[in-house]
Amino acid sequence: VKAIFGGFGGRVLPDELRRGANGCMPACEIADLLAKVMELWWQGDEARARDLHNRLLPLIIRENQPFMRYILKRRGVFSNTLQRAPAGVDALDADDRREISTLLDAIKDDVEYYPFGPE
Repeated sequence: VKAIFGGFGGRVLPDELRRGANGCMPACEIADLLAKVMELWWQGDEARARDLHNRLLPLIIRENQPFMRYILKRRGVFSNTLQRAPAGVDALDADDRREISTLLDAIKDDVEYYPFGPE
């Protein structure tokens, strides 16, 4: 084994890093920010790594297909949030989008590329 990667989308990334993991396998919508957590950790700044991870965690736990599409649209990667199959019960409503916007505000200064645009 040349490297150990954690799973679970980065939900427990600090614990995995502390136990010797070399990274994790997140979905793409905030992978750059999880990479920043790892960089801070490897630089020896565990406190800042944990702080950023704690601010990301409420977003990570919301991860599902509609959420990922919504974040990628907000980052300018997608032009819309249409899906081939309707999201059904997983669809985001106005309250979900409002809460996500609040959570994104907590990490906006950590984003270097593809900043979060308006809804």
